[in-house]
Amino acid sequence: MHRTNLSRWITAPLSGVLLLASGSLAVAQHAISDAEARAIALRAVPGEVVEIEHERAILEVIVRDRQGRLRGVEIDRATGRVMDIEDEEDDDEEVDEG
Repeated sequence: MHRTNLSRWITAPLSGVLLLASGSLAVAQHAISDAEARAIALRAVPGEVVEIEHERAILEVIVRDRQGRLRGVEIDRATGRVMDIEDEEDDDEEVDEG
């Protein structure tokens, strides 16, 4: 009887850890590709893709829009949903130091 209680104490937390790990694996298996991220970003901000930055849960696609501004389109890696669109600094522009 003592072994049964001990195995329950070990089995329950171990099952939880395995369940969480399998969920993370499922997300990783369904992550969108760079090509999909590019298409999603260009639907949100028409222009030319300059760079794709890989973060843990987000892909940030840098797009030069039709007005020449750099825009960062943050895309959820698992769902492909656009999370945010931000103005980016253009490293090619000269800074006026007054």
